[in-house]
Amino acid sequence: MTQALPDPGAEPAPSFYGLSRSGLSERLGGMGVPGYRADQLYAWVYQKRRRSPEQMTNLPAVLRRELAAVCDLGLPAVQVLRSRDGTTHKFVLTLGDGARVESVSMQSPKRLTFCVSSQVGCALSCRFCATGLMGLQRNLSAAEIVAQVVTMGDALGWQDDRFNIVFMGMGEPLANLGA
Repeated sequence: MTQALPDPGAEPAPSFYGLSRSGLSERLGGMGVPGYRADQLYAWVYQKRRRSPEQMTNLPAVLRRELAAVCDLGLPAVQVLRSRDGTTHKFVLTLGDGARVESVSMQSPKRLTFCVSSQVGCALSCRFCATGLMGLQRNLSAAEIVAQVVTMGDALGWQDDRFNIVFMGMGEPLANLGA
């Protein structure tokens, strides 16, 4: 690295889960870190499922020490409720602003399905859905949506790589298409 990494107190680092690989590469490049480090970070987080910089042994020590200034690898606080038979888990995630969303995992013999939320609340007020009763509070960011999947996978130990992701949680996904 040719430049010093940003001062951790300057401004909060963006969530890793909201950064595209090219966006992370550009962020690193602006700090004098070669862009290929983004590929390494993606491999550690999404393939090896590690989020502790100390475990990312192919990164330079200075980058590992200062990674929190580059991006936030934190996940939302979560409460997990389990069905009696253990095949379904409800995840209540508390987001950075205190808003809460729900995600659900459902295990069948053929696959694991993750149901994720796209909004806090919902504006559609469908008769069959209680989420509409709370109204729309806000859209989730891409980082908050991806963090749901990572949180569920971590809680379940990533025991099954045959999983589907569906938007059947809180909110109307097409009303938050950008994220």
